[in-house]
Order: sequence, then structure tokens, then C-alpha cells
Amino acid sequence: MEAIDPFEDLGSVSREDLFSHARDFELLVADFYRRHNCSVQDIGGKGERGADLIVTAGEKRIAVQVKCATRDIGVNAVRQTKRGQIHYQADEGVLICLGGVGWQAKDLALLESIKVIAGNELFRRLDDSEKAEFRRIESLAVSRRTLIATSGITRRSKR
Repeated sequence: MEAIDPFEDLGSVSREDLFSHARDFELLVADFYRRHNCSVQDIGGKGERGADLIVTAGEKRIAVQVKCATRDIGVNAVRQTKRGQIHYQADEGVLICLGGVGWQAKDLALLESIKVIAGNELFRRLDDSEKAEFRRIESLAVSRRTLIATSGITRRSKR
């Protein structure tokens, strides 16, 4: 069987776009907080210890975990956010996701006092330029999910 480049029919979407949208989503959330006069420390990436952003709103310190998944997030994301809140000695933990939240994750978030903001709730709070960026990121996330489902590409095989 002949090998087929799964990126061949992506049109204007580049390989880099397919794998950088998660970082773009983190930056969108950081800008959203900054627009609301919060101080933001960006700590996302490898070794983040459960928080992508540390947000300071007045005297309140908030550990924010950002998930760019189009499927409902699960309990592991809530646990990760709680670990970030504890590690960074934050007053609050907030989990923001592009898609939805599973019922078990909602229940655990309630028990752990983690605030969860699903994509549709975040979208309503964005200004027009942020909404356009949100839709771009969402489209890339869906494209990536479809590509992975049809070709077997994994996150680690970005080449």
C-alpha cells in the first residue's frame, strides 16, 4: 500500500497551524484576562505543573489551566487544575476549555472548588476580534481531530 501524506489535502491549513492552535488558545485566554485589567504570568508548556497561566486580579491569585480540546474534557483536566492551584499557591483554580465538559468533570470540579468555563461561555464573553480568533482556533482544532481520526497521526508524530 502506498503511503499518503495526510497533510496533502489541507488547503490553506499548514502543519504548524494544526499543532500550534493549543498555544494560540492559551494566548487568547491570556489576552482576555489582560483586557480585564488582570496581570498574567504565562507559564504554559512543558513542566507547567498544572497551570498554563497565573492570573492576578486585585489581591486574588488564580491558577488557570487551558485545554484546547474539541471533545468534552474529563476529570484528569480538573485534577491537573487542582494540582496547579496547590502548586502555585493560588486562591482559585480555573479550567477553561475550547469544547465542553463531561458530567464527571463537572461533578469533580464542584467538589474541588474549580471554576470551569466551557468554550460557549468563554465565547459569549469575548469581544469581536477575540471571537474571530476563537473561531479560527476552534476550526483548526476540529481539523486536527479529523485528521488524527482518519490517518492515525498522533501528537508525537508531528513531522
